[in-house]
Amino acid sequence: MQTVDASGAVSVAVRAETLAEAHAAVDRGEAFAVVGIPPGTQRDVLKGNTAHLPIYADATYLFIFRTAASGIAVAINTLSSELAASGARTDGSLVKAKLAASSPADVLLQPIFNPVGGYASYVVPAAFVLILQQMLLMGAAMLTGAALAQAGGGAFASVLGRGVAHLTIFVPALALYLIVLPRFYGFSVLGEPLQVFALASLFVLATSFMGQAVGAWFKRPETPMLIFLATSLPQFFQTGFAWPREAIPKPVLAAGRIFPANFAIDGIVRIDQLGASPWEVAHDWRGLWLLAITYFALAVISARLVRRRRTHG
Repeated sequence: MQTVDASGAVSVAVRAETLAEAHAAVDRGEAFAVVGIPPGTQRDVLKGNTAHLPIYADATYLFIFRTAASGIAVAINTLSSELAASGARTDGSLVKAKLAASSPADVLLQPIFNPVGGYASYVVPAAFVLILQQMLLMGAAMLTGAALAQAGGGAFASVLGRGVAHLTIFVPALALYLIVLPRFYGFSVLGEPLQVFALASLFVLATSFMGQAVGAWFKRPETPMLIFLATSLPQFFQTGFAWPREAIPKPVLAAGRIFPANFAIDGIVRIDQLGASPWEVAHDWRGLWLLAITYFALAVISARLVRRRRTHG
């Protein structure tokens, strides 16, 4: 561990007695990787046998993951080579000296939820959810202005009816982006489709109500498209997949929670790619319910105010 701690790439944050304790430290965010040292590792290296050292790394942030994995591997190979060379000098064995020059330790790195270790299965599932939100936001906002211009129907029923219609129309898109394409591209798929669809349905309703609440105040139908399109890239960084949340100012993170995709990406990806249960994403459920209720109320109020203004105007 002294060799790992002395490297410039990584440092030892926690020393655990068991693997369970180390995993708990990673879950708490106190560490990003775990190095397992099986009993008899030093003996195997000195005897010239290949030692197998498992590394359990958190791949939430690929840049940190790659830096930690490579830093640990270099430190382990350096230390094992020194141990093997020391054993070779002790008994004068030329065979051990040759083994020391090779790789006396074999680092086992097995990705769990990112089998190919690339950006596709890491970023694309989150991007799918953001794409669905932006399409619905722009569409709902653009159509709301035209719908309010036509007389008839109460605001409550109209807003709710448009939300249900948007959900019905988006069912094929949800199936394509959240069920078909992840399996087609070979991403990790561990969640139940019904659980994914339930959370995605709430996400669609919250997005529809947000689009209706905002779109009621635009006079030109193309204005919402320009505004929401410009927020796509900032939203993607705020979700914490392309950029660590710890490096984002808290006010910026708080502002990003006004968009349903912020909660939907976290919840849907955890259920579908990581096999999380609905209870483990309860925070995302509550966030989407709060947004759906809030934006529904705002959409109803906006519809009534806009119709009243147009009637008296």
